[in-house]
Amino acid sequence: MNRRKFVKSLGLSAAGAFAVPYILPSGRLFAATGTRLANHVVLCLYAGGVRNLESIDKAEGNLMPNILRGTESISPDILPGFDPVPAPVLSTPLQDYGTLFKGFRYANISPGHYQGHFTAITGRYTGYDINFNQPAAYPTLFEYYRKHNSPSNSALNAWWVSDHIGENENLAYSISPDYGAHYGANFFSPLSVFTSGNYKPIDLCRSFTTTERQKMGTMRDFLNRSFVEPVLQDVPMVRNTESDRLAIQSFYGNLATRQKNNQLWDPWQIGTGMNSDMFNMFFAEEIIKEFSPELTVVNMTGVDAGHSNFTEYCNNMRKADYAVGRLWNTIQQTPGMANDTVLIVVPEIGRNAQHNSIRDAYGRYGLDHSDTMSREIFCLVAGPAGKVVQNNVITNVTGESIDIVPTIAHVLGFHPDIPARISARKSLVPGIHQLRRRNMKMKTYLFAALIAMIIGSCGKEENPFPAEVSEDGGSTASPDPNSIAGLHKNIFAPRCAVPSCHGGTFEPDFRTVESTYYTLVYQPVVKNTINEKYTYRVVPRDTGKSWLYHRVTKHDSLIPRMPIYMDALSTEDLGHIKTWILNGAPDARGVLPVLANLPPKVAGYNAYDASFNRIDVLRSSWSVAFPAPYGQQINFWVFVDDEETEDKKLLLNQMKFSLDPNDFSNAVSANATWVNGPVCWGWVVSVNTGQFPAGSKVFMRYYIKDPILNQIFEMPKNTSYSYYKTNFSFQL
Repeated sequence: MNRRKFVKSLGLSAAGAFAVPYILPSGRLFAATGTRLANHVVLCLYAGGVRNLESIDKAEGNLMPNILRGTESISPDILPGFDPVPAPVLSTPLQDYGTLFKGFRYANISPGHYQGHFTAITGRYTGYDINFNQPAAYPTLFEYYRKHNSPSNSALNAWWVSDHIGENENLAYSISPDYGAHYGANFFSPLSVFTSGNYKPIDLCRSFTTTERQKMGTMRDFLNRSFVEPVLQDVPMVRNTESDRLAIQSFYGNLATRQKNNQLWDPWQIGTGMNSDMFNMFFAEEIIKEFSPELTVVNMTGVDAGHSNFTEYCNNMRKADYAVGRLWNTIQQTPGMANDTVLIVVPEIGRNAQHNSIRDAYGRYGLDHSDTMSREIFCLVAGPAGKVVQNNVITNVTGESIDIVPTIAHVLGFHPDIPARISARKSLVPGIHQLRRRNMKMKTYLFAALIAMIIGSCGKEENPFPAEVSEDGGSTASPDPNSIAGLHKNIFAPRCAVPSCHGGTFEPDFRTVESTYYTLVYQPVVKNTINEKYTYRVVPRDTGKSWLYHRVTKHDSLIPRMPIYMDALSTEDLGHIKTWILNGAPDARGVLPVLANLPPKVAGYNAYDASFNRIDVLRSSWSVAFPAPYGQQINFWVFVDDEETEDKKLLLNQMKFSLDPNDFSNAVSANATWVNGPVCWGWVVSVNTGQFPAGSKVFMRYYIKDPILNQIFEMPKNTSYSYYKTNFSFQL
């Protein structure tokens, strides 16, 4: 499809969404407010691992009649294993209310459940080595939303409703120093408090068993710190205003009363077939009806039964579909949210093409998630007509999980304020690219008018501007063939920007000079060589490190030369690409790119005893010290990350131990060793706890040196939050 058709396929034009700009007190030319497409967004993570074969391809019949069109019958061999579910609650399926992306991708090599959740909520991919026991290292969707609205929106407007506590609570906010708990969401895991088998008020949570109490610790902390005075100011927790706190307290109290009166065991009146996904969605509905939040994220994970029970996986897919139908009905029946809400439904990951060896009672085999197919998912964006294209299906490979955050930022109007590496992604709804171009044109016109007023009295008629520039950033004159404009005009546009390829389907995006440049220079490589040799698509002044140059000059059976299915580029064309790279890869204005070298990060650690049993998970909360055995060796697997330097090439790598959280001048030191394991690798530190006083609390700091910046960084620091310091501690 061509450029105009592609933009149109994502949604309607931005007509009516653009207002005349004005100068804000802060000096910004355009306010974040006033560019919203809608005032509410609900993100539903149809999670647990959903394979496209059973969902949008309907290999077992239409298991999602509230979401998808079609009356395909369920496979008769698994139908006896299904629980009764009411007829579709929606007379018109959600598909007709929006755009269905059939070729959506979780384009990461780590298709895990938490990794998928992490990506959808932070806009970043992560690996299996992520630390589950602390808040996200990068800002979450909730923090972007709350911080970049003026005035900042309260936590009452942001909710994260999860079907379990565990690691999911750590996605309510991050440990990013520029964001953090102050901008986080209200996290609620209703199934950990309200269950069909426990009709007790919240006040009686202490009556749970020992195992349940350990599991419930985090939720009790949330309830107590949010609704019981005095609030512990030194504990990382989302803070609600006094009026909001009382409103939430009243809301939970009402639910507790209804639970005590046995009114929550079957709130949808569908009998014994109501599963945990349905219960979780019911409580999300109650939050929507009570507070009409602007940003809600809710998940369902019942389909994770697919590992060992294929029939139950399909059964739970039907139940999750019914829950989504109920959710849409509730949105449309809630004043303020009806016709002003964009709903995004997307699985966090998919499932494997080949089954495993676990067979269920109906002869079907289970499905894990580790291969290429487990990264193939769908995404449905539904909303009001005039804001989201209706009854639209995109079958090409379009969109990734990391596009969810910028899409929501676009809808709620804070897109200009999120980090460039995230905002550069394509929005799944209309207007963002058109708005950018209009805004740039308007800024140019205003600036020209301002200059004209300034120089008007000088009696000069000289044109202060350079030659006219075309819409896509290149000069209207014939461009230099060694420039990005020349490469785009002569090579990338005619040879690469074709439908179903780099014409908007895959990055690099060669549709315009601007999109070409900003998806090439210092942009991360997705498909790499087996040894992962390349980091960026284009590294200025270095063709040997530029993936682009490798792709157009090399060919092998695994990764073919580009352009694929076409003649190779001529020696002359390759020379122009090489010259541009060696000249520093300047943009259309001739400006050379600069890659900011950020300091390395210590994302966290795992601690193990001498028998290699994980011990840092034994603490009641991530913000307290973990219990450690006295007089034994304990090992720390430290997770470090740097944008420019490989983890194993970072210098110093030393951990210090002190009894004082703020004084490490006389600390015990232990050097880290790089370990290459068959599955995991990283920096490992070992220390014998017998050198510290029995019964003491020992604080830790990790020291690392960036070879490029030539600086030593420590984490935590004296200026770090005290709860972060106690996270880096153990109790003997």
